[in-house]
Amino acid sequence: FALAAAADTDGSLYLTFSTASFNFPRPAGLALGGTGAGAGVLKLNPAGALTTVSTWMGTPTNPANGELNNSPGGVTLDAGRNVWLTGTTRGFPGQFGALQRGVGGGRDVFVARLNNALSEVTYFTYFGTAADEAGHGIAADAAGAVYVSANTGFGIDGNSYVFKLDPAGNRIVFNTTLTAGGGSVPLLLDGADIWVAASATGSGFTPSAQAIQKTYGGAIVDGALFRVGAADGQVRYSTYLGGAGNDFINALTQDGAGNVVVFGNTTSMNYPVTADAIQKTAGNPGATTGSVALVDPTGTLLYASYLGGSGMHDVGLAAATDRQGNPILTGSTSASNFPVTAGALQPKIAGTQDVYIVRLELAAPGEPALPRAAIQNAASFRPGAVAPGEIIVIYPSNAGPPQLATAALTADRHIDTLVAGTRVLFDGTPAPIVYTVAGQMSVVVPYNVQDKAFTRVVVESQGVKSRPVVAPVTAAAPGIFTISGGTGQAVVVNQDASLNGPSRPAARQSIVVFFATGEGQTVPKGEDGRLNEFTRLEDFPRPQAPLSVTIGGEPAEILYGGGAPGFLAGLMQFNVRVPQGAPSGAAVPLVVTVGGVASPASVTMAVQ
Repeated sequence: FALAAAADTDGSLYLTFSTASFNFPRPAGLALGGTGAGAGVLKLNPAGALTTVSTWMGTPTNPANGELNNSPGGVTLDAGRNVWLTGTTRGFPGQFGALQRGVGGGRDVFVARLNNALSEVTYFTYFGTAADEAGHGIAADAAGAVYVSANTGFGIDGNSYVFKLDPAGNRIVFNTTLTAGGGSVPLLLDGADIWVAASATGSGFTPSAQAIQKTYGGAIVDGALFRVGAADGQVRYSTYLGGAGNDFINALTQDGAGNVVVFGNTTSMNYPVTADAIQKTAGNPGATTGSVALVDPTGTLLYASYLGGSGMHDVGLAAATDRQGNPILTGSTSASNFPVTAGALQPKIAGTQDVYIVRLELAAPGEPALPRAAIQNAASFRPGAVAPGEIIVIYPSNAGPPQLATAALTADRHIDTLVAGTRVLFDGTPAPIVYTVAGQMSVVVPYNVQDKAFTRVVVESQGVKSRPVVAPVTAAAPGIFTISGGTGQAVVVNQDASLNGPSRPAARQSIVVFFATGEGQTVPKGEDGRLNEFTRLEDFPRPQAPLSVTIGGEPAEILYGGGAPGFLAGLMQFNVRVPQGAPSGAAVPLVVTVGGVASPASVTMAVQ
């Protein structure tokens, strides 16, 4: 049984499996563990050649009933390209756990880390109680912490939960119970949040006030979707998702806009499809039909549809996303009329139950689209949360004029929000446009996003709007403008009006000027698109949050830190004195901190 897969950055593929075979193929001399049946993981190089097979979990299956005593449930790679696994086990001979020495009873969750070559187990632990447990999903964040979704008790009588291990794997940061109900428990890590799906029996949790579906509607189980804080394990959002039949969520992935694709199957005749669904009704009343939904980061349902034919058993099993952000869905079907496309590899069912593969394109051809990762700070070019008044650069498709169009002034001397047929809306508020051209534009985030957790961004080109992209909001996201690319030499003007650089370093105690954005709300309160044209110094906007500058790690005296005179609100000018203790060099780090949030340390200036 092939169970889960993960791709490495070099194009290698890791595949977990369970086998009852004692002659499972393996390269000579490139294996870890025994040759017995059991659970394992293998590696294929980018050309598809088998390089390593590890069955270090090699405990035989139960010969009486063919039961798989050990089974991997998920696989992922961390930032160091280590391979992490989770699943269920009755115990691995000679393998003792870091947090839990052995199996607590029946079958337990296991969490393991192997090196990239699969030649060494570098971490292992059991996790469980006297009941049966199974690990399903696993993910690792940039800091090395690991998240695992699991359930205790098999079938609908179990409980679903998610836990986090610290980067060393020697401490459980949190363990959060989600809902009563067994089945699959897929997991998706999304920055500061974890999305987890489960089966719900109608008790065990209370849906959020903003839930898509607040009441249980299933015959035996409904699907349930949760957003959990990755730092503390607190449930931020929860909802039922299903109809009057039985609904299962078997896979989660993320589209290019950062929305969660929820994939599974249903027997419900009233699954909550949307008006633009590809398939508005079940292919066979009372039978099992695939279901797919699109939920934005706030928990709003954007799209839902059936997916299947008139067979008795259409099941949605796994999901991924291609490089364009389109969901790729796979499962099995017994339908002779499953909705294949023209030119399909296999246009007709060949057996009683065949695999299907579907790619969904969630934007109409020619419609503007904005991937979430294509929203970046205009100075640092870093993606992530946006701040009030931050100048950003976005990279939409199918939007913008063929020729560059730059900022235009309105009659009251504000930067216009409509340039060359282009607008960018934040929760419906148009943003001042710095420039726009096909595939790229720069705008200023409206100040009214302050105190919001998220903002919905829509690109409008010639009257046609994109689907909303939900961007997280932060109080500040400082970035310093550089000569090129957002890193390296900053745009710094020396006291003698020369441009700072290795050949023109700034002297200690001299005054230098540089520019930044992302300072957040200001005092006086920021006004969208206004030019900093004031006669009194106190009228120029300054950051509301505390402000500091360091040069080479040494605090610099800030003579002025506020709106750049003559430029639009959102562009900030700093006049600072180079500290006496600053180190000399051609690339001395220059950092701005606003309200505890620092600009990237990769920006530099030259000091004599």
